Amino acid sequence: MAVPRSDFMQGVTANVQRTVLIGLLAALVAVALGLSILGWVGRDIRRLTQAAQDVGEGRLEVPLDVHRNDEIGVLANTFRQMQHRLRTDVLTGLGNRDVILRSITGRIENARRTGDTVSFAVLFVDLNNFKLINDRFGHATGDVVLKEIARLCRDELRTVDIFARMGGEEFVIVLPDCALDEAIAIAERLRESVASRPFTAKEQRVSMTVSIGVTRLLDGETSIDGALKRADTALYEAKEAGRNRVGL
Repeated sequence: MAVPRSDFMQGVTANVQRTVLIGLLAALVAVALGLSILGWVGRDIRRLTQAAQDVGEGRLEVPLDVHRNDEIGVLANTFRQMQHRLRTDVLTGLGNRDVILRSITGRIENARRTGDTVSFAVLFVDLNNFKLINDRFGHATGDVVLKEIARLCRDELRTVDIFARMGGEEFVIVLPDCALDEAIAIAERLRESVASRPFTAKEQRVSMTVSIGVTRLLDGETSIDGALKRADTALYEAKEAGRNRVGL
């Protein structure tokens, strides 16, 4: 029996056309998904690259907005941990010198751009005779004392205050929007808190005291460097006057 070719091939042709169409649609979907994933990955890689450049230029406080559950996410979390460690004093958990300098300088520059006024009081804190603790009880005990004094001072400060370890037994406290007489009162409270708190070192009670230099940021200053120098000078004068004092 003869059957027209068109009738015989009609079903086959339709199936082939459907198969080709489905294949093309699947390929387009795959390409679209691939481009979307590539864009997503590329965007996060660019963010990581920018974060690396920020760290290289000293901008450690810029947040890294990459949150993933793959290898790039692991890299981003590791990068955030690195940022934190670069900003933080390992022993006390406070900010370090670089953080406080950049933070305050950034605020001053921002206020200058916006036309706002800035008002900071600066406290330079030094532990008196701390070397004797290290020499008598060892550096491990000295580290414990440093951490305890850092915690004690932190508890006495406001949440807006900036507290950093400059190195060794020296600390800096920056008090935003704080008048000089108020800053002096805070310094006296810190001094009295430390002096009244005995520390235990190898089963012995040890008393510590601090000397504190106080100053304020002057009008027109564009960085905190000058205030830090004045606070350091005031601290030196307090130590020369007999230690366990607040100097101006």
